[in-house]
Amino acid sequence: MKPLLIGCEPANADDAFKALKNGARVGWQGGDTICDSLTGYVGDINFELIKLGCAEIVRVSDAEVVAAMQHMADTCRFMPEPGGAITYAAQTNRSFVDIKIQFNLNNVVNIISGGN
Repeated sequence: MKPLLIGCEPANADDAFKALKNGARVGWQGGDTICDSLTGYVGDINFELIKLGCAEIVRVSDAEVVAAMQHMADTCRFMPEPGGAITYAAQTNRSFVDIKIQFNLNNVVNIISGGN
């Protein structure tokens, strides 16, 4: 079975989501988010990679990111930056749950990364 790539980004900075849906890059449209490392707009090379391998992009609220950061700090003793915690936060998002059901996903791997 081929792995399924699901992207995620802040709901208030969702240029990659819009680009994937529209089939073309969109310019930065602003947006305030706790995930400041994920603001800006998706570049040419990254957009081509998204088109090739990303099945869906889940938009995650700042509240979901904060809750994920708190849960990770409490249970894992690990405090990622908000942009890194977004993948963990996406797992509780209704859109992600729907994708898991749609594609019958049982195993999920998160890549938790930061810019520092």
